[in-house]
Amino acid sequence: LMRWYRPYLTGTGQRLTWTIVATAVVLFCQAVVPLQVESILHHEVWSTSAVLILLALVVLQLVLGHFAHEGAHDVANRSSASLRSRIFQRTRHSPVIAQEGLSRSSVVGRHTSDVDIVSDAFETTVSSGVPGVIRIILSLALLTFIEWHAGVAMTIATLAFIGVRRFVGRRLLVDDKVRLDANSRLGDSVDETITTSRLVAGLHLTDWVTARYEARVQRLVHATHEQGRSV
Repeated sequence: LMRWYRPYLTGTGQRLTWTIVATAVVLFCQAVVPLQVESILHHEVWSTSAVLILLALVVLQLVLGHFAHEGAHDVANRSSASLRSRIFQRTRHSPVIAQEGLSRSSVVGRHTSDVDIVSDAFETTVSSGVPGVIRIILSLALLTFIEWHAGVAMTIATLAFIGVRRFVGRRLLVDDKVRLDANSRLGDSVDETITTSRLVAGLHLTDWVTARYEARVQRLVHATHEQGRSV
């Protein structure tokens, strides 16, 4: 996926690099925090400096974790817009426009739902997939190194996270609807271009059709961004 998706990441290199660095720092903090807690409990002596280091690691982890997820979402959002435009340009200059070998619905699907799936897969891979694998390995190693109490604490934290996610998920319905409407309008533009291709070419409206499509792409980018921020 990363190798195929790389050409569409043009212009997002700085943001992607920042996301990777932030994710690496978050993983480092998550590995050090349990060791710091174990060190404090082991000495059984209150140490202000040790507690401050622990709090700093926790805060740094939370802040950079937020920006890492937001960065991955932003990169996926921008690159998906580039992918949509690339597919649209190839569609206008290929036999697909005459529906040779493909039905109209499948052509529209390539610009909307298919690109969404690819974009979501890329975002999940960068923000959760690879870090998740590393995080699981670190968690198992740390739980083995420390003791079973850490397992109980993580179970409670997981249950709390599920509860918060359930609450927030209900509030995302509005943002999901706005994005769905923008996505549908984008599909309508592609559908209209396919069905009226000869009329558009005869009236020299290609530039107008392209401009309208790009405007709807940007509206979809904005709606997706707002949805991602809510998430």
